[in-house]
Amino acid sequence: MEATTVSSEDEKPDTVTVVAKVHKAVQPGEKAPEDAIKSWKENGFSSLIIAAPDADAWNIVKEVLPFLSFSAPFVIYHQYLQPLATCMHNLQVEKMAIGLQITEPWLREYQVLFVNLYLYYIIK
Repeated sequence: MEATTVSSEDEKPDTVTVVAKVHKAVQPGEKAPEDAIKSWKENGFSSLIIAAPDADAWNIVKEVLPFLSFSAPFVIYHQYLQPLATCMHNLQVEKMAIGLQITEPWLREYQVLFVNLYLYYIIK
């Protein structure tokens, strides 16, 4: 990508070259290269998904959330409710995020036994 500017003194165009570095995707479980981490710190994130069930969610969020763009969505996954509730409480107390909610991703369908339904109609 090149940008051309013209200086007013000698009317010769100056060419400025902007180089955008592309990083390979980091494999799950591997540490990101230092230049990728530096780029993330400089440019920030447009969204964030944290899925580290063995780590403390609040410590990760505290480190990474400042690099997130304003009004950008983020999701934190944990297999237990308590770390999420603690993280949500800390985010609210420190006024780091608004509109937070905890949801459960598992859909449980309840089965109605035919026998109970059948007895209900007989009694009625």
